[in-house]
Amino acid sequence: MYAIPLAVIVFIAVIAVAWSPLPALIIAVPAFLIFLVYVGMKPRADEKIEPPTGTAGKYEDDTPKGAWGEPRG
Repeated sequence: MYAIPLAVIVFIAVIAVAWSPLPALIIAVPAFLIFLVYVGMKPRADEKIEPPTGTAGKYEDDTPKGAWGEPRG
């Protein structure tokens, strides 16, 4: 999924290193940071899951419970 953008960054870095090390830093570092921002802004796979439809599940009541779930009385 990220192979093409990463390959482009590597290609740019190789060309920049062949040219001179200083332009390599000037070109490759911002390109890599842009890639990291691109990856960080995309939603994760588990964020795309929609909640199940249908009846709601059974929930416990709101009575106070002890540390192990025993009813307080």
